[in-house]
Amino acid sequence: MVNGAEMDQHRLTIWSAILVCGFCWPNAVVAQEEPTTESSTEQPVSDQRKTEPRTVQCFEAIDKENSKQLEDEAFASLPRTDKAWLTEDVAYIIAPEERCAFLKLKFDDEREQFVEQFWLRRNSNPDLLENDFKEEHYRRVVFANEKFRTEIRRDA
Repeated sequence: MVNGAEMDQHRLTIWSAILVCGFCWPNAVVAQEEPTTESSTEQPVSDQRKTEPRTVQCFEAIDKENSKQLEDEAFASLPRTDKAWLTEDVAYIIAPEERCAFLKLKFDDEREQFVEQFWLRRNSNPDLLENDFKEEHYRRVVFANEKFRTEIRRDA
């Protein structure tokens, strides 16, 4: 059982990690600040299919339920590495429209090309071989994982 002080520490850790990973970049904040609409779908967050509200309906269907089902099926059909990229690597910086476009791709080479273009669009100097935005993003992910990792003690 987690007491109140431990719960507060976990909340602080989570918010700190979100701040470091997602909200430090102006582009990430812009991508997150879409107005919520009535026709929002949900975004799978992990292989366990946890979801959070999204502002874009990815698949046209009769109703939201069917659209969500189509989106979940598209996510489930992704290879493990693509699921991880979408839900762990870029979950806080990908625009809803980009996420939908990625889910609609059918072939591995199309998804690879999408990922490459995703990072190129964010690169401050596309003429250089290294992508400063991508490097900084992953550096911050590593930092947040190291700095804000918490272990929950489970008493038997």
